[in-house]
Amino acid sequence: MASIPDSRSSAPDDGGSRLDSIGLAVGAAGAMLIAGLLAPARTLVGPANVALLLCALVVLAALTSRLAGIGTAVVAALSFNFVHTKPYGSLRIDDGRDMLTVGLLLFVGIVVSWVGEWRRKTARHANVHRAGEHSLEAVIDVIATGGSADQVLVAVRTALTHVLDLADCRFESTPEPASASSLVAAPALQRIERSGGLALRHLRLGANGFELPDEGAVIEVASGGRTYGQIVLIPRHGSSSHIAQRRVAVALVDLYALAVDQERTVA
Repeated sequence: MASIPDSRSSAPDDGGSRLDSIGLAVGAAGAMLIAGLLAPARTLVGPANVALLLCALVVLAALTSRLAGIGTAVVAALSFNFVHTKPYGSLRIDDGRDMLTVGLLLFVGIVVSWVGEWRRKTARHANVHRAGEHSLEAVIDVIATGGSADQVLVAVRTALTHVLDLADCRFESTPEPASASSLVAAPALQRIERSGGLALRHLRLGANGFELPDEGAVIEVASGGRTYGQIVLIPRHGSSSHIAQRRVAVALVDLYALAVDQERTVA
């Protein structure tokens, strides 16, 4: 049976903030250290070589995070200006070439930081799509091997917990089948639309998308014009999801609804 990868491993969390802070601290300290250590040999080394070393440091910091890259670029530019441009020990710049070098340090830091952030975001989105595909494959595998609706539900709950990083996930049935257009119980809970959207007036933006309400959200379990209940999703504190993840969640619930509909039709 196909296994479901833990999508939480690819989702940003508080570790990302710590990495930003560490990268910024190390990059800024490194820029000041390089500029300071090379100050006595500025005539021998030359400002161009110092700028190249600082530029390399800026690129390394930018690979860590956008904040670290931009912050290191600013500190590197100021350090180079203060230590290696005339008049020394001042933020004034007399030579136009030195001014260009300082500007290039800032430019490289900003550009590489934004490109690095774009690549990291693209990789995260790719991981989200892969996790969704594997989750759907795992549930389809249960259905294809003749699993019962209860077995499909177990697979769907596992998949939903991983895809949306949930603290709890459960099925609540309606007292009796109703029309698919009717509202199910617990109207206070936000319903996730079939598009994966959240019709909330106040959305909270998290690290990986919008956060579900603290009290939870629901996805309707409906098939063949009948509503069988709802899947209640209780989010983990601070977790968030991209709309692509919520669309996968709707598709997973639809698979369970089909399994229930088929089982009850046969019965």
